[in-house]
Amino acid sequence: MTEERQQVQEDQPSIQARLNDLKEEVRSLRLTLESRVDRPIRQQEAARAARPGEYMHAAADTVAAARLGILQLEEAILDILLEGMQENRTVAPSEITRRTGLPGGGDAQEDWTAWSFLQVLVGENRAMHAGEGRYALTQAELELRRKKRVGNSPESSAHLGLQQVEKAILDCLQKGVPTADITHQLQLPVNASHFLRMLAAQNRVTPGQYALAQPAESAQPTAAAQPAEAAAAGETDRD
Repeated sequence: MTEERQQVQEDQPSIQARLNDLKEEVRSLRLTLESRVDRPIRQQEAARAARPGEYMHAAADTVAAARLGILQLEEAILDILLEGMQENRTVAPSEITRRTGLPGGGDAQEDWTAWSFLQVLVGENRAMHAGEGRYALTQAELELRRKKRVGNSPESSAHLGLQQVEKAILDCLQKGVPTADITHQLQLPVNASHFLRMLAAQNRVTPGQYALAQPAESAQPTAAAQPAEAAAAGETDRD
């Protein structure tokens, strides 16, 4: 016992030294974290206080409209998955993109937005991975859908949902909400930039900075956008 006690006493200085080193390392990490995270946040808050006009927030009805649009798009996707199961097949994200009109993700990621919506539905246990990058309904969701009264076609639901989301985004731009804040404020499941690129391609917003193409854009599509929407409606009718 005497030898063990002596060994412990001899080890104590080295143990204390290691503890001191660990405390110093923790302190250093805390300082690094504060400089990389806390300080930019404080700077951002100070900037917002100094220039409140540059940090506008989406109105409550705009957020509600975006949420309604997201729900309609989710319904459309779930109905497409239901159709697939009724036809004894699973569904690829590319079919979701084609039938809903959801924007692509850019950089050859054509189905990024559809894939992102599917991940949300998987997380809610409404859809599931079916292998080889394809998807199907969960059994619980399948039972619910079978009891559901027949409503709009998936294409119609998606078209209405897209209109709601686009209008909400355009309203944000009109109110001066920075484009970098739109995704968070509208609680979108994907980055708003995907929708903004699609709106820019339709000449409804200016590319790059994504300003409104004209002041009344949030209420009325431009003439350049109408043919594209008419074509989308024709696509829906043909389906």
